[in-house]
Amino acid sequence: MSKYLFSFVNVVDNPGVGHLNTIYNSMRVQAYFRYGINTLLMFFLSLGSLKASNDSSKIKVVDAYLLGGGYSGNSTVLAIQDYRSYLPQSDILKKDFGNFSSHYLAVENEAAFFNLGIGLKFNGDKGPTMRIGMNLGSGNYISGSYYNETYKHIDTLVSPRTGATTYIDSVHTEAYNFSTNSDMIQLDLACIWRTRNANKMTFFGGFGAFYGGSFNVYTSLNYYSRKRISSDRYNNTSYMPGELKTESESFKNPNHVSFGVYIPFGLDYKLSKTNEFWKHIHFVSEGRIRVQKYNFKGYKSETSMPFNIMFGIRYQF
Repeated sequence: MSKYLFSFVNVVDNPGVGHLNTIYNSMRVQAYFRYGINTLLMFFLSLGSLKASNDSSKIKVVDAYLLGGGYSGNSTVLAIQDYRSYLPQSDILKKDFGNFSSHYLAVENEAAFFNLGIGLKFNGDKGPTMRIGMNLGSGNYISGSYYNETYKHIDTLVSPRTGATTYIDSVHTEAYNFSTNSDMIQLDLACIWRTRNANKMTFFGGFGAFYGGSFNVYTSLNYYSRKRISSDRYNNTSYMPGELKTESESFKNPNHVSFGVYIPFGLDYKLSKTNEFWKHIHFVSEGRIRVQKYNFKGYKSETSMPFNIMFGIRYQF
């Protein structure tokens, strides 16, 4: 789902830059995985204290939940002029891209995150459950690249035996790789109604809202240039020594705000009806129809309607 960085490997033979991007992506995945494990441990350790607090409180904590998932919606194509306005301090973006073909420069409406919280009842066991929680994960991002390849005829070889002609070309390849990534934290509130029946599986639905922002907003810009001699544009290629050039920039960008509303709905499956431990644990599959607004500070705001899918567990007291 999440395409945090395009690699030059996809457009040109540059294993060095591609290796660095792969390492960066791997570090982000590992960080989120560690966060998920730590959150899961905290989730189970906190259940005992939540249960004890219910005995003396009028507001009843009825459950605790941990969900993980993400959303994906339509991307917004980003003009290079808008990206320059967002990053006026960049020297790479000041260059002329008139002869370059864009390999896609866009604001990607995608994210992966965890949703952790508790459910409250204000009227005994009747009425809906008020969920209060937090979203933490990756935020929307900007990515793309520009590519150009120029051929110049420099020589012609004619075989004295066969008369076959071989054309020698000088090939100049240039590529730019852009990415702006962020992390996300949001307060999440939802009102949930559940069906009442004797089966292990129940249905639920409701409405919710969230408000928060992005942090750790960083931009990485990379430029790659290589010249080579080619006797055939598709096969027989040799590189000119000393004709490799790379350039890179990185920036810390301002944090930005995101907020919206959503309609949650899904299935809840109780693992057991009789076992004293397993009857409290439920598997949850939840869909969310979202309407959200966000912006990268310095760039215009965006409104989108992505579909959100979440899976996880709910512990019912």
